[in-house]
Amino acid sequence: MSGKLNNAPSVSVIIPVYNTGRWLERCVNSVIGQTVAPREVLLIDDGSTDGSAALCDSLANTHPIVKAIHIAHGGAARARNTGLRLATGEWVASVDSDDVISPHFIDITTRIAIEHNADIVECEWVESDEHDHNSLSAIAPVDCEVKVFTANQAIADSFYQKTLRSSMCRRLFKREIIADYEFTEGEMYEDLAAEYDLLSRAHRLVYTPTPLYHYIHRGGSQMTMFAPCREAVIGILQRTESKALPEHVPAVRSRLLSACFNMLRVVPQSYENRDEILNRCWAEIKRLRCSCLLDSNVRLRNKVAIILSLLGKRITRITLSKF
Repeated sequence: MSGKLNNAPSVSVIIPVYNTGRWLERCVNSVIGQTVAPREVLLIDDGSTDGSAALCDSLANTHPIVKAIHIAHGGAARARNTGLRLATGEWVASVDSDDVISPHFIDITTRIAIEHNADIVECEWVESDEHDHNSLSAIAPVDCEVKVFTANQAIADSFYQKTLRSSMCRRLFKREIIADYEFTEGEMYEDLAAEYDLLSRAHRLVYTPTPLYHYIHRGGSQMTMFAPCREAVIGILQRTESKALPEHVPAVRSRLLSACFNMLRVVPQSYENRDEILNRCWAEIKRLRCSCLLDSNVRLRNKVAIILSLLGKRITRITLSKF
């Protein structure tokens, strides 16, 4: 890719905000500082109680493209649904309010989308702690490597856990394929819950290994510790299996098996419902392990865990917990 876009497409950036006032301005600055400016930045204040609401208003008053919308607290899914209903751009991106994006995020992803006639573009990300978030600034919007997927290929790749990942924040969406989608409110891991449906809507997804999104770990983040809400992953994947087309079921089962092995590994001794969730996961492992062992697309690490599981639940759990 080279040269400037003519008539650059309009992009709406949705930023759900809940008690992230300490990081919000840094996030917004990374979005409004794009080399190709977004059409609008929608700050969806999800009933914050730490002063984030006032900061949203201040940022909106300072920057003409920033809009502050306040809703009663309902979680990230409700905030995203609100943002999708209000977005007016041809394309939609979502950024977590404690993360930052490369100055070239919009430039690169829209270029790729147009050049490859894609409905979704997914980029790579980098991870660090909250004190190191400047590594994306040197990336230039030229000659980005890409990989093109059909919908079927994208579903298989994502659920077999190869290249693609179920993260709204790493993706640019054509608004027409996502505008009427409703994320499941009141449930964690709404990205995973939406993965099958959204990939099924896209005729083409393009992935670039260029890191354009910076996921920043911070103390207290839901994603950096075990919490009971992680049980939701199992239910989400079970529901996905029940609605998946026959050709997609093996991939979904592979992802479900992986989640069950991971739950065996991470559930702490102190967790109140530990035995219940372990038994639930073990039942799924026994149901799925034969077909997954014979599936050439299943990851090697899952196949090793399957063979280990033949020695019984206790040995499997103890062994997995060491890794």
